[in-house]
Amino acid sequence: MSLIAAAGTDFLNLHQSVKFVAGAYIVVLAVIVVYLAIMAKRLITNQRELTELRRLVDEREAAEGLAGGVGFGLDTTAETSAQRAEEHERAAEAIRSEHQL
Repeated sequence: MSLIAAAGTDFLNLHQSVKFVAGAYIVVLAVIVVYLAIMAKRLITNQRELTELRRLVDEREAAEGLAGGVGFGLDTTAETSAQRAEEHERAAEAIRSEHQL
């Protein structure tokens, strides 16, 4: 008779344990979902800011006559490439100072 009573209490403890384990899994899953939502929001914000910065750089390059994107063009001379690199660096620095990055 004592074996049946012991088995019955183990069953009840096991039943309660399953509830706690399921609850713990639900909490962990909720934390993961919230974390992923926060990271997705940050990613979207960063992508918007990057798009805006690219637009500003393109506008500045067009205004300064540096059209042609990010590259240094087809000139192979080191002096021309160095000058363009300095101009790009100055433009990037000006944009950073404007936007306090």
